[in-house]
Amino acid sequence: MKEAFGKLVDIGKRKREKCIWYRNDQDIKSFSKELINETEEFKEALENNDLDAFKDELGDIIWDAVLISLKAEDMGLFTLKEVLENSHKKMKARQRHIYDEPTENLDLIYKMYNEVKAKQKQENKAKPKRFIFDEKGNADKNKKGYADIGKNENRYDKNANNSSKIKAILFDWDGVILDSLPACFKIYKEYEKLLNVDFGIKDKEKDQFEVNWVKHFVRAKVDAGSGQLAEKLKKTYTEMTHSMINSNTISIFPEIRNTIKALHEKFKLGIVSNSYTELIKNKLKKEGLLDYFDFIIDVEHSRPKPDPTMLIAAVKKMDVDPKETIYIGDMDGDIETAKNAGVKSIAVTYGYHSHKRLMPKNPDEIADSPKEILDAVERIISKEG
Repeated sequence: MKEAFGKLVDIGKRKREKCIWYRNDQDIKSFSKELINETEEFKEALENNDLDAFKDELGDIIWDAVLISLKAEDMGLFTLKEVLENSHKKMKARQRHIYDEPTENLDLIYKMYNEVKAKQKQENKAKPKRFIFDEKGNADKNKKGYADIGKNENRYDKNANNSSKIKAILFDWDGVILDSLPACFKIYKEYEKLLNVDFGIKDKEKDQFEVNWVKHFVRAKVDAGSGQLAEKLKKTYTEMTHSMINSNTISIFPEIRNTIKALHEKFKLGIVSNSYTELIKNKLKKEGLLDYFDFIIDVEHSRPKPDPTMLIAAVKKMDVDPKETIYIGDMDGDIETAKNAGVKSIAVTYGYHSHKRLMPKNPDEIADSPKEILDAVERIISKEG
């Protein structure tokens, strides 16, 4: 077991040494968010009685704990060894019934355990060691303040006195924030060459793509939902999208920047997308918008939309009620997802699907431009009374 754990730590140390992503674009905050995500997936595996997923997610939690400890070591906060030694000391003290005071009396075991735990917590409160993060995500334990996992959580104090019944707004990515429809045509043309199939997709015509991309492959009688082919398609998609983002071939919609900033003043914001977090973060960072969102949930965290699992997880993360949440999407499947999750919906007509295709799904509101999203939000709030 020591050897297996040592191998995992070695991978983390190699990542620290050789991975530019680790050095330049990851910090305790981002790793901590990943840990929270993995905990949600661990919980889901438990609820589904999925043994394989249960084991995998437990391993992911351990991996994230290793990375957080290594990053903390980089910042001079503490080492992985100190984490393990502290855990050993704390847990040994709580297990008095198998060390200093052996007993098989369950009531006594519970009593001893809780007594020690309460004492330890009281000691920690009496001499807290606090730290804050700077704008680059670096921590300084010598500064006064609290660690803030969410970069913008101070604004939540504004929401405490917010009389609006809407507390959180979630965005789809492609077709709502990112003007990626032209790029999607290019990607599917590449898929056709790769697979030697014809998806029947015509350039520059809306309403052709489905929110669950697997449907296109099912229609073409291609099994692309899992296995090596799925990985190959993902690689093609991510490489082409990454290249177009870096070359600015793909842009965000011009008015969306001001809309995001305006909504950020009043609401908690997140992104729920069938795309991939790395691609989304890369573009948001280039546009100076990453800090306006508290988290991103992508297709790798759950089943793709219109399955509501991602949206339900996002609502839980924001600690709000579904009725206090709006989801903004550009495809009929997005509106279906919102309804399945019990949240309000705004359908935007400037993305992948037209007004004609969106209206049969009965969204709560329609916006024909990024700027009109603000009016749509206000109309939903006024309806809520």
